[in-house]
Amino acid sequence: MKFFRGIKNFYFDNMKLVNKFWINQIAMSIFGIMVCGALSSFGTTWAIVASVLSSFFFAALLYDNAWDEGFRDRNRVTNGRLKFRPFHGAKIALFAYIPTLIFLTPAVISTIIRLCGKDILSSVEAVCKAIILLTNGTYFGIFLGTSPVKYTQANGITQVTGDDISMLIAVACLIPAVLAYLLGYRLGLADKQIKTIFGAKPALSADTKKAKDNKNTH
Repeated sequence: MKFFRGIKNFYFDNMKLVNKFWINQIAMSIFGIMVCGALSSFGTTWAIVASVLSSFFFAALLYDNAWDEGFRDRNRVTNGRLKFRPFHGAKIALFAYIPTLIFLTPAVISTIIRLCGKDILSSVEAVCKAIILLTNGTYFGIFLGTSPVKYTQANGITQVTGDDISMLIAVACLIPAVLAYLLGYRLGLADKQIKTIFGAKPALSADTKKAKDNKNTH
């Protein structure tokens, strides 16, 4: 009970960022499936390129949300009312990825078992893969480009194919979003913007602009 209470408390304490993560994840999933699906008719290379660009856009959205939240927490950290938490953004992203991990874990386990010569979770894996694809369509082109053939086994030798590799890539695809929340929140706490490196003006939310203006008047 203590474990579930901890999960519940973490969610309510960080509801805003978690919900924004889920909204962006579903929105970008729909966008990714539509764009990558359309471009796949011109070849998997185009689908992969579209998927990579969609992934950058998804990470940029997450970064902005995390930066705003980190900046709002900055004063409380400075005044000692909130503990300094440099990895808090990454923790929120990993928490938001729990639904994805629930379905990704059995799929990866099934892949590993199959690579060992056993195929006992194929039905479960198929369902999990379908759900992963629907909720993480941002990477649809990448999955498509790494899944050209199905698993085969000949002469007792296990063959690693694109279908197996795609599940391992699915795990790697979670990393950019976690890094975006980690970096965004951390730079928000420091009141620094990565966009300024390229000469771009940071886009702040209305609440953040107000907080920044109040800070400058003091």
